[in-house]
Amino acid sequence: MVGSNDAYNDGNSKPLNADSSGRAILRQIPRNTMKFDIFNALAEYGHSSKLSIHDGDAIEGFFANARSKLVDSLASPTFLHGQRTHSMFEALVVTLGGVRLIKQEDSGVVHTEDDPLFVPDFHLVLRDGSRYLIEVKNFNPNGDFRKIFTLRRSYLDGLTRYAALMSCSLMIAIYWVGWNLWTLLPADIFQTKREKLSVNFFQAMKSNHMAILGDRDVATTPPLMLRIDVDHTKERMVKQNGQTEFTIGNIRLFCKDQEIVESTERSIAMYLMLYGKWRESNRAIISNDQLDAIEFMLEPEETTLQGFEFVGSLSSLFSSYYLSTTSDEETVAQIHAGFTPGFLGQLIPDEYEGSALPIWRFKLKPT
Repeated sequence: MVGSNDAYNDGNSKPLNADSSGRAILRQIPRNTMKFDIFNALAEYGHSSKLSIHDGDAIEGFFANARSKLVDSLASPTFLHGQRTHSMFEALVVTLGGVRLIKQEDSGVVHTEDDPLFVPDFHLVLRDGSRYLIEVKNFNPNGDFRKIFTLRRSYLDGLTRYAALMSCSLMIAIYWVGWNLWTLLPADIFQTKREKLSVNFFQAMKSNHMAILGDRDVATTPPLMLRIDVDHTKERMVKQNGQTEFTIGNIRLFCKDQEIVESTERSIAMYLMLYGKWRESNRAIISNDQLDAIEFMLEPEETTLQGFEFVGSLSSLFSSYYLSTTSDEETVAQIHAGFTPGFLGQLIPDEYEGSALPIWRFKLKPT
């Protein structure tokens, strides 16, 4: 039973699963997927093969069939990228902390008198009680803004019918590969052309509802810098071949000309530096053939005169982390990555007022 440990126990007291500020965080309800899912797959195989589940031929045949399907899946980059995007969206929603519940919808058997129906990927309940069904898609425009994302009309109609039966609103989440951007779109914004429905990148950005999940665009003052100070009491001579042996004396962070010393500000700055979209450069500080420091600088490709520059959205920052964790060079090495529920929602506290690291947060409202 979940009720005794409900994070929303009475609507008034502090949630039982909450961070230090009292904000509720999600927890995963344990389920033994290896035990039940594999057994159900065996039962289905035995039924279709007309074999008892206790029959050794059924078990051997099941594992041979499973191995064949698994090999085919691992050999398909399209399948692997799609599955990772599916898992990345789930992790992103949990990490943003803007929902009360997220559940995989497209699992288990569905019986219906309506045909055809297509089951979306996820069921979400937001903090205001509104409910959404989300279909997640991976789209690679190869850097071309003219390329259009499309869906078959019959497919979207099937998703829409299912959402109507469930009394939920339907949204399509698209991950734009290469640009590392997420859009969350209502089904009715797609343009109709014969048997296909389409949306281009600019239309998608104008209708983007990612903010309802807690997504925000984040900006600060460039540059951000990590400086490794060398211990001057130890060997630090730069040799003729350019090599240097040194001992780290201190590691400091800077925003523009201000050193960042407060712990919350340092955590934010490091996350922005690791996963933001600014370009990186580095240099060694040398005087009299002695290494003084190494500086790693991050700054935008182009700057404006507005006093701040965008580092990226929270969703893009998290996706950069997720992709780097699950990739092996150019291949998908893992589908899942570790994450902390509510982390992005807590990364920049609501009451944040930085002294050395000014932060601007923007909530995108769809037109």
